[in-house]
Amino acid sequence: MIQQIICTSNSDRVLLGNLLRSPLCNIPGLDPVLIRSGSSASARFSETVARSTRRGALAFVHQDVYLPCDWEVRVARQLASLPDDWGVVGVCGIDSEARVHSHLWSSGLGRVIGGPFEARQCVSLDEVVLILRAGCGIDFDPQMPGFHLYGADICRTALKIGRGVYAIDAPVIHNSMPVALLDSGYKKAYRYLQQKWADDLPLETCVVRVTRTIWPVWRFNLRQLRRGRLRRGGGTIVDPAAKAAELGFNHYVGERHRSSDL
Repeated sequence: MIQQIICTSNSDRVLLGNLLRSPLCNIPGLDPVLIRSGSSASARFSETVARSTRRGALAFVHQDVYLPCDWEVRVARQLASLPDDWGVVGVCGIDSEARVHSHLWSSGLGRVIGGPFEARQCVSLDEVVLILRAGCGIDFDPQMPGFHLYGADICRTALKIGRGVYAIDAPVIHNSMPVALLDSGYKKAYRYLQQKWADDLPLETCVVRVTRTIWPVWRFNLRQLRRGRLRRGGGTIVDPAAKAAELGFNHYVGERHRSSDL
């Protein structure tokens, strides 16, 4: 079901230690498309989609993510259970009532976020993993700046044209560093969404709600400072494969793959 993996990367060390260790990245014909340069993830993703000849599910994955054994089998089964209107799917999302649905390990927070859940319709997805249904009329915005909030943007685009947005239970290891403060790049993306979706505000995202003011960003940063989050947090994992096994994320190990599953 997964036809292609696309990733923006600025660190060979992070990439080799995480995404490229994933069994899925070593299946013949599924060599990841690695994007090494650019000032906008959304713009480069849009270019990649335009050039791709693949149809079906395209997975856009962070470089610090490890996809456990048989992850694609779990994704295929989850996608098959969704309504036929699905357009964008992720592993962490937020619904219209601001409830987060996820099941993944975050080394930045030092814990599992969420737990097993049934697929849920959402209004926004985290960018850690985004699965786009190629050829369904949805595209990344080439004008979207930087490397933040493009998940919220493409989800809003999907919903506008009547395509479904869903979070699915397909656990991954997010071998991330702790987030201290929302930086200038995040603020720039936030302001872009304020202008682009002015008639649809507020917009839920997995970090802060986008409103007509910048206050939600400042409030997040103030809370981080008050909690001492600049000095505390998790750290990267030496062996994400071992962590996936420890957490039982290798759910379908032992089952044989068929080409029709990919």
